[in-house]
Amino acid sequence: MKKYIAIVAILVFALALRIYYINAYDFSHLEGDAMFYDSMVKQWLETGVYGYNSTTSNAFVPPGFPIILSLVYYIFGENYFNYLVFQSILSVGAVFLSYLISRMYLEKLFSLFVALLCSIYPSFIYANGLLLTEVLFMFTFLLFIYVFLLGFNNNNRFHIIASGAILGFCVLIRATPAYLIVLLFAYYLIISTNKKIVVKSIVYFMLPFIVVMSPWWIRNYILFDAPVLFATSGNNPLLYGVHPYLIGVLETFDKVYALNPDELTRSEMWKEMAVEKFEEGLVLNTEVYVNWFIFGKINLMWLKPWVENGTIALFMQNIRIPMHILIVIGGLIGAVFSVIKTIKPIHVLVIIPIYYTFVHLVYLPLPRYLFPILPFLIILFAFALQILYKKYERKFGNGQ
Repeated sequence: MKKYIAIVAILVFALALRIYYINAYDFSHLEGDAMFYDSMVKQWLETGVYGYNSTTSNAFVPPGFPIILSLVYYIFGENYFNYLVFQSILSVGAVFLSYLISRMYLEKLFSLFVALLCSIYPSFIYANGLLLTEVLFMFTFLLFIYVFLLGFNNNNRFHIIASGAILGFCVLIRATPAYLIVLLFAYYLIISTNKKIVVKSIVYFMLPFIVVMSPWWIRNYILFDAPVLFATSGNNPLLYGVHPYLIGVLETFDKVYALNPDELTRSEMWKEMAVEKFEEGLVLNTEVYVNWFIFGKINLMWLKPWVENGTIALFMQNIRIPMHILIVIGGLIGAVFSVIKTIKPIHVLVIIPIYYTFVHLVYLPLPRYLFPILPFLIILFAFALQILYKKYERKFGNGQ
């Protein structure tokens, strides 16, 4: 049991921080997405109508988060604070999963560093005071990556099948990782000496993924008489993303809403307007658009920590920006080291931040969208520290 004392102590500390935070501040005022999720789930439980910001059925958001929120409300009562406690426990679970993933590549000391940093990173604490998808998504995404790596690294059929089902639920919370799996498949096809085993594993993976996704696909086809894979809001961030520094974005959306189109038409209009505005801007304001898509979006997404709850996000506020910058720089150094140092294939983790960055170079880039991949940057940061430690340990050892 002694070997587990350190990680257990860190997890208890992490839970204490999160429970303290959600009790120390007032989160009674719900607004924006949080307010819509709360009213949506209450409506769903009372009337059976699944509609985001609507009294009629729609598919504006995928069902993963509403399903879990509704279960918590159903079991513990329709007080959103019950969900804050529940997701605080999930947040600690995410800390533990970050530790377990890091143990595949790092020595125990540096994995404990990963867990400790995940425990105290301020945005990971703040998120527990919000009725949003972030904590649930990060936990589920980390669980997917952990089980996926267990399956594909060890050719374990059970873990491969389980990871497909977990990704299905993960995509039902937020669709962003849906196409990440293509890059992960490609990675294992490239490094594998037995392509047939990888192809067979891909089949095992995809079947449960499709099974988990299919009720949502069937429901949407019945509702719209047209396929909706993820949600009808998917083109919303696409239109946001073609407005350099978000100037004029509200006026563009007002033009769409003024026409009062139906849900699928509105989604198509968002896409068409995004393509049109991008093509027009690239011709008329080439320099502005190039700077926005290459530098502006990366800066907006990467340079600052996610702070959604404004004035009540005071806990550890003096360290959040320095800590965030340290993690980002350390993670990038670790990513470089992971390519150079191929003793253990940790470079598979580098695929994740690269994928997320490119996705949000197309769509809307916000610190909120960097949030779920920060554990991987922290692991890569710890990897860089381990490399440096080993280098100097050998140097001083040889000196003796």
